[in-house]
Amino acid sequence: MAKQLQLRGGTTAQHSTFTGAEREITVDTDKDTLVVHDGTTVGGFPLARESALTAHINDTTDAHAASAITNTPAGNVAATTVQAAINELDTEKVAKSVVVTSAITSVTFNADGTITIVTP
Repeated sequence: MAKQLQLRGGTTAQHSTFTGAEREITVDTDKDTLVVHDGTTVGGFPLARESALTAHINDTTDAHAASAITNTPAGNVAATTVQAAINELDTEKVAKSVVVTSAITSVTFNADGTITIVTP
């Protein structure tokens, strides 16, 4: 006869107030998934089921849209989503080419990112 392993389990609500022992594994009976515990985090860490991962990866509608990915504003970028950051940078970009119609005496690349062109 084969050996059987049975783990403690409970509903999602019960897990939300339960702190399992370090390296303890329980079963969330609502989500039909395992939950790994670290001895300190209430609710533990539910593992993703293969079906949920497959569905997420195959969802091409907006599961990975740049507007759905958060961005932590930093430096001169104030946007809070990746799409908004791209849009913000697009409106602030410098033209990639300049037409110079006279002779150039010198070109200086300044510390602030600007370029100074001196003509006679």
